[in-house]
Amino acid sequence: MNLENLVSTDRYLAPSRRDAVLSRAHAAMAAEGSVTLENFVLPGALAAMLEEARAAEADAYRRNQGYSAYLVQEATGSKNHPTQRLHRYALSAVANDRLQPDGALSTLYRDREFIRFIADILKEPQLYPLGDPMLGLTLTYLRDGDEHGWHFDANDFVVSLLLQDADEGGVFEFAPFVRSMDEPNFETVEAIMDGDRGPLRAIRARPGTLAIFAGKRSLHRVSPVHGDRTRIIALFSYDRVPDLVHDESVHMRTFGRTLLHT
Repeated sequence: MNLENLVSTDRYLAPSRRDAVLSRAHAAMAAEGSVTLENFVLPGALAAMLEEARAAEADAYRRNQGYSAYLVQEATGSKNHPTQRLHRYALSAVANDRLQPDGALSTLYRDREFIRFIADILKEPQLYPLGDPMLGLTLTYLRDGDEHGWHFDANDFVVSLLLQDADEGGVFEFAPFVRSMDEPNFETVEAIMDGDRGPLRAIRARPGTLAIFAGKRSLHRVSPVHGDRTRIIALFSYDRVPDLVHDESVHMRTFGRTLLHT
């Protein structure tokens, strides 16, 4: 299995198309911190990935809790302040070590040309797959009634691949660059949390769409899912340094277990 069997190389990675693709991606990242590449994965490969994801779903760890949109150290103000509010986080997740190491998902995750393509979109000199056997490549499942509430990301970017969409809902909503390092813009964030949709963009992606999103400055969520069909998405984690392994507390919070207790 190689990259040509997995993705639309003619459309996105061919030398004759690459410069134009990157130019559009750079413009999108500069404007909204988000790039979506439709039909990135070939239909046959998408079917294989979805079969792999469905087979792994029995091992998914379920969470249904309230979380702040902010990191703990960012909390300030009263319990009604945007940093103190809790937003529903209801989904299930499967760790990297429950997936086939030679499957279509793992093959794409570790492909050097694919990683180089992601790095070029992000204008990064080099990116590396994680050395973390649990958090490098993960799957998330949102079933009927699930949602991923408002939040900012702790990491600089997220790479995702939609494998299956929901019957209804499951829309990715975000407010581009709603805050900066110098201006937290709590007033606008609070208004969005209270229902103001003015600053929002919405993406209802189709299966096979690859997305790169810079969510540290952009408030975002996945709206509630409805219907019998589960929303399934693969998350590819990369870092600027090789062989990164996360702390066991992150493993426990995400998957309910650690490397020592698998």
